Amino acid sequence: MGDSYEEARNYERLSIYLFVDCICRNGSSERIRVRNLSKSGLGGQIEGAWGPTRGDKITLEFRDLDPIGATVSWVADKNLGVAFDHPIEPSKLLPGLANRRGT
Repeated sequence: MGDSYEEARNYERLSIYLFVDCICRNGSSERIRVRNLSKSGLGGQIEGAWGPTRGDKITLEFRDLDPIGATVSWVADKNLGVAFDHPIEPSKLLPGLANRRGT
């Protein structure tokens, strides 16, 4: 990711509730319950027994979009933060978002 950690933390975060599929380095498919989303990444809860560690490379699969490369930024119990490999506007991840926000 090109932004510094401090810059990335300053992006607007949207409180949201959705599930996203995650393909782990070993090829297993897991699910993340997304709680917040920003241009630089997401925060959520791990569903199931997956035990990610900081620095794990993963691929996120949002509905009807190309896979998105990402890295696990932090893990605390079942909660985690994920940084996208490249910033992406939340409206691209959630097409209906622009209409709801009036942008």
